[in-house]
Amino acid sequence: MTWKYPELLGFINSRTIKSLKPIYVSKNSLHETNSYLDSLTNNKLLVGYLIESTTGLVTDSSLCIFRFSNELLDINLFKKLLKDHGSRICIIDTYSDSWGEKKVFLGKQIIREWTDDYLMDNNMNNEIYLNKLCDLSIRIRVNIL
Repeated sequence: MTWKYPELLGFINSRTIKSLKPIYVSKNSLHETNSYLDSLTNNKLLVGYLIESTTGLVTDSSLCIFRFSNELLDINLFKKLLKDHGSRICIIDTYSDSWGEKKVFLGKQIIREWTDDYLMDNNMNNEIYLNKLCDLSIRIRVNIL
């Protein structure tokens, strides 16, 4: 499901960012023991980006998560993002089997530099906001007479 470190390097070296959407998770969607709580800004945590990128004529979007926690799997919108991006998902975290601490550090640094280069000349697009408390599901039953 997730890329390994060499795949991330190949992705970044062969692509140009067209748009960048930050993905935030709300504080109330995280457990009190979450190790990322000290990184909150305005009660939300930047966990990754939805990156639309191009290699010449081919443009597609990839999901890159660099702050992963199990709480994300309880949020319907996050599950939908995972489903929609299938093989175009990179989770830079020791939670993924192939990512050791050193590779996580290097992977996060590489993503940060790549996105910072883009942001020097461009703005981020609308953010994606993950909030467990706002997950709603409405089912309407229509009977035709």
